[in-house]
Amino acid sequence: MLTFFACRLSAQNMPEYNNSAIVWNSKANISVQLSPEETVRKDKLNSAYKIPYGALFSKKAVVKTTLQLQGPKSKARTAAEDTLKIYAKIDKDVNPLGIFKIYRATIENNNREVQVMQTSKKGNVDRSDGDFQYTIDKIAAGIFLVKVVGPKSGDELFFYIGTHETPMAKLTLGID
Repeated sequence: MLTFFACRLSAQNMPEYNNSAIVWNSKANISVQLSPEETVRKDKLNSAYKIPYGALFSKKAVVKTTLQLQGPKSKARTAAEDTLKIYAKIDKDVNPLGIFKIYRATIENNNREVQVMQTSKKGNVDRSDGDFQYTIDKIAAGIFLVKVVGPKSGDELFFYIGTHETPMAKLTLGID
């Protein structure tokens, strides 16, 4: 393990700045910086809200909150692997538990969208913690290896660093 860690450092694939991330592709032996991107918040009403007084009578009346990213693909690209290895750097005093959220974006009107929250007519809020399961390993102070299982070729990922209330970074990555 120590040898493997030393090789990663010599390949210069560790993130340099707080709230940044790099994906390491062991097949190609290269690292790729995840792209920071701005998002636009969109609230989408389901059909119960579109019918006059429909939300009053429907149990399925919800507002879906999505974040929209410009364009159908991320600028940062990597080849598919069984386990995606993302090295993320955050402030060394921040607790990493629950700070990373990884979403699969869908393509809508030539843009990528990620559903992050759903609000019922009663005001119940269901916040999403991402679409992928992952494990976290501490590499050094403030640097973590996030191992993501499940991304496949063709996926567009949204790697969110922060809490639901406070975003620290919004990064994207496409899987080829």
